[in-house]
Amino acid sequence: MLDHFIGLVTDIASRYALLAYLVVGLSALLEAMPVIGALFPGSMLIVALSALASAGTLGTLPLFVAAVMGAVAGDGLSF
Repeated sequence: MLDHFIGLVTDIASRYALLAYLVVGLSALLEAMPVIGALFPGSMLIVALSALASAGTLGTLPLFVAAVMGAVAGDGLSF
């Protein structure tokens, strides 16, 4: 079931790049939260969407910036 979810998110992200950056940022934000991070598969989503960057569908730098901004925001919110 989780594989189907990851596949669905990657398929949608390859069509809509801006949505992919938003998903990466939110995944990093939720992964940094203490309780939610244990339940949410944020790192798997980020790795799956990073594969699109190596295929040329997404930009590497915007993907990195979205992940860092989400992680910093999640860390700040959880503090």
